[in-house]
Amino acid sequence: MGGADFGAGVLEFLSTAKSKDRTRKVMYRAIGPIWEANHMWLIIAIVILFVGFPVIYATMSVYLHIPLTIMLLGIIARVLPLPFVIMMR
Repeated sequence: MGGADFGAGVLEFLSTAKSKDRTRKVMYRAIGPIWEANHMWLIIAIVILFVGFPVIYATMSVYLHIPLTIMLLGIIARVLPLPFVIMMR
């Protein structure tokens, strides 16, 4: 999955040691407002599927329970550290 956060990580990785702190601060300020919206497409697709096609949603929920749970836990684990990183700085 690429996106704004991936690009910010690459820029931070490629920045020099001298400018790393400044780059990190700028990236966190730039990414903050859109971080939670990164997975909005997934939430919208699930809501549309739930409202528009409840039978298909129910079938997918039953048969894909484990992969969907792993995906949800991955999204949570990916987003969870950001507020703590921002608080520590």
